[in-house]
Amino acid sequence: MNHPLRQTSRQASRHCALIVGHSKERPGATNLSDGISEFQFNSRLAKSIVESVQACSETRISIVFRKTYRALPAEVNALTPDFCISLHCNAFDTTASGTQTLYYHSSVESKGLAERVQQVAIDSLVLRDRGVIAVRDNGRGAHLLRSIIAPCVIAEPFFIDNDSDLKQANERFEDLARSFARLIQYVSL
Repeated sequence: MNHPLRQTSRQASRHCALIVGHSKERPGATNLSDGISEFQFNSRLAKSIVESVQACSETRISIVFRKTYRALPAEVNALTPDFCISLHCNAFDTTASGTQTLYYHSSVESKGLAERVQQVAIDSLVLRDRGVIAVRDNGRGAHLLRSIIAPCVIAEPFFIDNDSDLKQANERFEDLARSFARLIQYVSL
């Protein structure tokens, strides 16, 4: 049965696959002013999210670093997570700004997760709300979003090529990590 995600006051055992977008060899977009890439930022963010999960939590987080993009869905599916968040950063023209979250258009659970992730990122970074985006078969990230069995979203909290967005993300980094950790601990499907 499909239903939107809701927050519960009681913790339940859950498993989140936290995917670090890109790889060391293919680091994704890079900020030209300070040289940080999506992979570097999100590797640090994933580690901080895991550290922020309460010790008494029944939440398990598997950080996933991709070997290849094509093989990534099978790697994640083998973990049998309850849900997945793929950490990325947007990039465009050094002036575009804001937060958006992508999900596969036909997944009601993924849409609900995307709405929650979007709100957490907006509340943490206080950037422009660029919306929750339904991805179709040929859209950006469709292979990942369509192929992972569990509800899955791609989080794009800010534009890494925009110096102002990156500054905001760095200044509010711990709040973003703690907010993602709380979401992962308390969201239920």
